[in-house]
Amino acid sequence: MTFEDVWGQVKGLSDIAMIHVPERLSADTKRRLAKMNPDKVSEIVKNAIDEVNHGSTTPLDTLIRCRLLSGVERFFLKTKNRFL
Repeated sequence: MTFEDVWGQVKGLSDIAMIHVPERLSADTKRRLAKMNPDKVSEIVKNAIDEVNHGSTTPLDTLIRCRLLSGVERFFLKTKNRFL
């Protein structure tokens, strides 16, 4: 399935999120999300949006990717964004 196929089946996000979140995601993040079931994608995106709503200045793509990556990859991603 493609990211668009999975995204079309995602439930529980606002209309605004359904429109704008895909615009903010990198090709790599979309590729990783395309391998998941729509319920899990919805949960991951909701949690990332909640983090932004509570004051996180980390880009949405980074927050979502952190939930998809292994522990070592997550450490390097967070470290890299601190110095950008």
